[in-house]
Amino acid sequence: MSAPQQTPIDLHLETRQRLLDAGTRLFAEHGYRGVSVRELCTEAAVNIAAINYHFGGKQGLYHAIFEATLAADEPRFQELLRNTRLLLAGARGNREQLARVVQVFTTGMLTPANSDERSRSFGVLVIRELAFPSTEFEIIFQRRAQPCHQMFAKIIAAASGLAEDSEQVRIETHALVGMIFHIGLSRTILWRTMDWEGTTPDRAARVGDFVAQLICNALCLPVVYAGFAAGEKK
Repeated sequence: MSAPQQTPIDLHLETRQRLLDAGTRLFAEHGYRGVSVRELCTEAAVNIAAINYHFGGKQGLYHAIFEATLAADEPRFQELLRNTRLLLAGARGNREQLARVVQVFTTGMLTPANSDERSRSFGVLVIRELAFPSTEFEIIFQRRAQPCHQMFAKIIAAASGLAEDSEQVRIETHALVGMIFHIGLSRTILWRTMDWEGTTPDRAARVGDFVAQLICNALCLPVVYAGFAAGEKK
């Protein structure tokens, strides 16, 4: 029995995805300026005109990589924000409940740290944008950095009694969120030190527990969960 033929829509979507995958990998390895349209098309095994047709050029492809990658994770991220808001509203100043809010949000931020190649490459693109911001930096800021900072500022304000927009809260927020982002982006160092071959959901959750404990300690909140035993390796 022969395989069903692909429709024009299927071929269109497949070509777009191959270009997105190739672009993510090559831009991460060589930077935006270090990759030519011809190299992108060769890597994706598509016609040289495909980038202009699907994305309007190399810049359009680069932009689409950020849009598509963040859009794919958007439902999970928005659910995390909603759940955190509900828990924070229900805590009403209870410090054990606030510690639970920290644990849920921190673990949720670290959970999508996947070990697949495209995820790792996208992480490199994010690092490049943080070091050398282009117009795509605004996508990262608006879609992820700012919402994370705003949520963490609410948590810190609830724990400290300070105003969300105070200088101290904003700097503390940047320091704590930065720690979480760094752990996610530098996860290969953690794998090496822990003798792990990659991230599993269980490992991500346990690392999230430990990071949440550090944040609770910084905010003088009680630790109400155990994490995992020191020295355990899986």
